[in-house]
Amino acid sequence: MAIPKEDMFYDGDDVDWYGVGKFNATSGLPGHQIASEQTISDQGPIPEGVYSFSLKIAGMARVVNVARGQLDTAQGIQSLDAMPGPDGKLYEAPNWGKNRVRLNALYISRSGARHRGGFYLHDSTKGYTHGCIEVDPRFFTRLRQYATDEAAKKHGRKWLILKVKYPSSLASTYGGTAVP
Repeated sequence: MAIPKEDMFYDGDDVDWYGVGKFNATSGLPGHQIASEQTISDQGPIPEGVYSFSLKIAGMARVVNVARGQLDTAQGIQSLDAMPGPDGKLYEAPNWGKNRVRLNALYISRSGARHRGGFYLHDSTKGYTHGCIEVDPRFFTRLRQYATDEAAKKHGRKWLILKVKYPSSLASTYGGTAVP
């Protein structure tokens, strides 16, 4: 399978969206925000590899299991404010932030990390994730505008490609996203 050329690059410090800008970004739990821990499920940073994500504006995410705080797994750019639950109530998800987009692994470099999945780009500001990439909220302002612009074109883009590669196994994956 041919791996497509990336539109953006995450190195453990920021997401560099080529031609658009750099956005602070973090992946992994405190104590596990180091590239060498990318094989550890629900604690380490997102594995190195190539991921795609849909530019579809997908509306509001839904809570599918209130007790577990489980959200739907829809593709596209989702809002996370006042999400409907199966009980008819509305819910917030501060650990996720206000926006997210599901990442689809096209290729994961380390064989020991290929069991991992369920990754998202999301805009919380807590300074850690369980393996997703937490990105500066400004990213989603720009992403939504880009998605809208592309949808208006006859042959606009439907997907973007993100490459994840750390400078070394000792590289930090904390990109300064915590906001007190």
